Amino acid sequence: MNVFISYRHKDWGIARQIAEQLRRRVNGYVFFDERSIDQADFEKSILSHLRQSQVVVIIVTDNTFAADRIIQSDDWIRREMKEALYQGKDIVPVRINAPFPPKHQLPPDIQAIAHMNSLELYPGHRVFEAGLQNLVDFINRISGSEGENILYKTKEALLQGNYLGARRELEKVLDVLDTYAEPQYIARGDFYRALIQLNGKRPYIQTFPTMREVETWMRSAINRHKTLTYLLGLGLFKLDFSRNGLSHYQEEGLALLNEAIRLPQTTEDDELLAILATCQPYIINDYLNND
Repeated sequence: MNVFISYRHKDWGIARQIAEQLRRRVNGYVFFDERSIDQADFEKSILSHLRQSQVVVIIVTDNTFAADRIIQSDDWIRREMKEALYQGKDIVPVRINAPFPPKHQLPPDIQAIAHMNSLELYPGHRVFEAGLQNLVDFINRISGSEGENILYKTKEALLQGNYLGARRELEKVLDVLDTYAEPQYIARGDFYRALIQLNGKRPYIQTFPTMREVETWMRSAINRHKTLTYLLGLGLFKLDFSRNGLSHYQEEGLALLNEAIRLPQTTEDDELLAILATCQPYIINDYLNND
């Protein structure tokens, strides 16, 4: 999740305060340009970052819509608003003791801004924190709707066999994932937790407590979003662990495999199976490739 902060340089102080709070509390990258820029920088850097962002936060003060500037076609704030509207970004106007001007006072290419719901912050007032939390929650809800992006770094670490790194990346996003993401992505997070718990080692050499925790995460994934991969994965884990002389694990594993093969293999399963095969290649080879 990338967040772009649009502001007049006269408002640098409050804009920087908001940017710092978002960097601490939002899962993602917050772009806040603190330099004095020229036209070339604007074209190359500023607009590039805006286009790569999912959310554009516009700091609205008495300076933002100054009539002598906003009417200029090359005004940077106007161009940022115009680009954000054109790109269909999620735009969040944040008013700092300032109203929107009437629509007819704005250039046609940014008049849509005047109709947008906005948040109001009162710096130095006790309700400032509540307003700021509303902004954080709004951005996190958008971030949560893009659950696949939230889990991207965890997935990459797993594919590289970096289980410690995967654990760190997953821990960073758990609050956002569990609070805002759709069930299928919460389920994927549970699946990743099971793989991290196994740490690249096959189930039959694990302890009972470890396997109970792995099963808890896999069951959670199945309950949230049943897929062929989650049923297959848990079934294979149980079959492998049954090599310790646990016949009931073998029976449960076979039952899960039978349930799995009755489900269609989706494109989501293609990706999940590739991750499972990378993290647990031995059980894939032992139980599937030799059939």
